[in-house]
Amino acid sequence: MKRFLATAVLSLFVFQSSVNAAELTRSEIRELAYAGDYASLERKLSAERAQPLVESEGFFKLRRLMSVFEASDPRMVSFVAAWVDAEPGSAFAHSARSFSLSRGAWDIRGEAYAKYVHPQALAVHDNMIQQAIAHARRALELDADFIPASDALLNQSATSRDKSEILETLDRVMIQQPNWGSLRRSLGLAQQGYGGTADMLEQLCQSYAPLIPSSGPDMLFRCRYFGLKRYYFSESYDLRQTMQAAVAKDPEFDLSRAIGMTDQSDSHNRTDEDIAFARKTILEQAWWRPRVVQNFDMAFRTRLGGRSLEEEITVLKIDEVKEGLRHDPFNSDLMRVIQDWIRLQGQNGSSEMTEAEMSEFRKRIEKDFALRQVIAAPFSEDNWNTLGRFQFDFFQPESLFASDPYYQNAVVYSGLKDRALYGYLGKKAHQLRMLEDVLTQEDHPDILPWKDYARSFDRSGLVNCPFLRAYLLLEQFCAANSGRGYCAEEDFASFAPQLKIAQADQNCNYINGLSQEELAFRPVEVDLSYDPQAHWPAVE
Repeated sequence: MKRFLATAVLSLFVFQSSVNAAELTRSEIRELAYAGDYASLERKLSAERAQPLVESEGFFKLRRLMSVFEASDPRMVSFVAAWVDAEPGSAFAHSARSFSLSRGAWDIRGEAYAKYVHPQALAVHDNMIQQAIAHARRALELDADFIPASDALLNQSATSRDKSEILETLDRVMIQQPNWGSLRRSLGLAQQGYGGTADMLEQLCQSYAPLIPSSGPDMLFRCRYFGLKRYYFSESYDLRQTMQAAVAKDPEFDLSRAIGMTDQSDSHNRTDEDIAFARKTILEQAWWRPRVVQNFDMAFRTRLGGRSLEEEITVLKIDEVKEGLRHDPFNSDLMRVIQDWIRLQGQNGSSEMTEAEMSEFRKRIEKDFALRQVIAAPFSEDNWNTLGRFQFDFFQPESLFASDPYYQNAVVYSGLKDRALYGYLGKKAHQLRMLEDVLTQEDHPDILPWKDYARSFDRSGLVNCPFLRAYLLLEQFCAANSGRGYCAEEDFASFAPQLKIAQADQNCNYINGLSQEELAFRPVEVDLSYDPQAHWPAVE
């Protein structure tokens, strides 16, 4: 009884303390950051830092507040960079800078295997990650017990070159402030791609999971399952299958269960209770992931009487997505949700726009988002190809070749040169066919400008010579790689007519004498200056 009363009094004290102190919000942090108010931000974060960490809630709140500095908004990125200079003795500033650098590094690199990533992207990524680690170290030197500071270092558990540093940090945190978030971030040590093993995962789980306070879930099980699911180990298949049955006991894996329920091969066996659980979980935890939402609809839309979760999200979440993009304008997940919303608006009819206005709005947003993707990840073949496609304007025939600099950059930054060169050849052949087809069509006001252009465009400079250069590069690639890839006879045969024309063009004779290095495409400089605050949805 006395213990109960003491606990109640302590709880009341903690509650009262939290009420008396004005709680800091993510929105308030943004306002202070955009205003460049370092002093007020430091003061308010210090007040939050002084609050006791009440089990998982305290850790979650502090982490969520600090995660606001990971945003891609140029205003936030520049503020965080300047903050470190203005307050070099601030653990908050160094932690924030580490988060910001890490986010930017992975946006630039992407998630592909290293062999498919352009070397320049890997170099930029590595440089930014090393800077992120340095700022995390400094933050820990300034405040060794600040959880987001240790998070900033543990986030690099897979990529860090000093694994002992990660283990020492984890060991200290788990002894002093044991929590699942810190252990989870450290499991990257076991990632196979960075030299990890299943044995290492087991050692981490056995050493630290039992230290985490839990009134419900088995933390050792949680650690094992999370690691095995995220970092696939073939020798652990049976173990993972056995553990799968126990997942329902831990809310940590609710989303994993919900996504598994949308597997169409087994969706007919799901109960109404299963469907309700999957819908609720996805709506709460993965509404911004279009593929997850679409899989749910494909699996259960018919059983739900035609109700679409995707359409429901566009109604419930669109204002939240817009607000998210205002502060994280290069977030690809949020951009995809917006594009789905626009598509559904077009299908269902908009109450605010005519069909023509909606079509124009969709094209403008898609082109704008394609530019944002290139700015965020400028070494991505797909991003350059996508942005290139949006340069074409039917009412401006010369725009047919406005895409060329973007397509050339796509080849330069490709991780699969044979595929990229084959695609480039196809684009050149398509451009020529369009102009040749135009000349066979009847005269029409919309066609006449195209006919004039088709009779006068620079065939050598815009089609034949670029085509021949790419063809020779693909031949050299195939010869050096024993014919693997887009190197079959039928692949080359499809371009025979175009090749014959290009080879007969005397203006392109100089290409035949070029070395492989001289033939190689070079990056084309494209103006990527951009202020997201001058574009939708910041401006509506």
